[in-house]
Amino acid sequence: MKSHFLKPLLASGLFLVPAISLQAGVETTLKLDLRCYYQKRISTSNSHVTGDVEAVRLDSKQLLKLLAKQTGLKYSGGSQLRVATSGKVIVTDSKGNAIADVSRYFTATLAQDDSIFDGKYKRDTLEQKTTNYFPISFTINLPALKGTVSGIATEKLDISKPDKFDIQRSESKSSANVNGQGQLSGNVAYFDGKLSLSGKDAAILKD
Repeated sequence: MKSHFLKPLLASGLFLVPAISLQAGVETTLKLDLRCYYQKRISTSNSHVTGDVEAVRLDSKQLLKLLAKQTGLKYSGGSQLRVATSGKVIVTDSKGNAIADVSRYFTATLAQDDSIFDGKYKRDTLEQKTTNYFPISFTINLPALKGTVSGIATEKLDISKPDKFDIQRSESKSSANVNGQGQLSGNVAYFDGKLSLSGKDAAILKD
């Protein structure tokens, strides 16, 4: 069973993606490293039936290449997928400037309201150092590639004590082993791999 990058899918049609302002609420960088398994062929010879399963690698760079081919947008080197608090998925350049809202094709769901945590936080200042666990899923909706992967994310969250200007700095890193199913070029496909999110922020503590 061979494993290779997702090259066969880069030949799909074009559509337009709406541009968004640079003030979009982008919070975390999304990275994927998945393998997509599908039935490449089934052959029959006399009474023998032989199956061949192909494993296709799909990471964030490959997903961006596929997206660019299907949308007609040109993404510069260093472009990334980022997730806003609403679950919208956005493409940014290497400097973090938003290029396009691609939520029509990708959606992230972070069920943080259902999280459980280990650690401590302060109610008055919101200072926090916790490990949080919550369900997470990511959906791909492209013509040649569709599917949803899900799992339980482990998040390391660190929110600092407010400084003399009441500014708090936060850093979050999450990762999850994910799996799911969908379609690859119309064929049943199964996915497994890893999803990770990371981000930093600074905000003024409100009274």
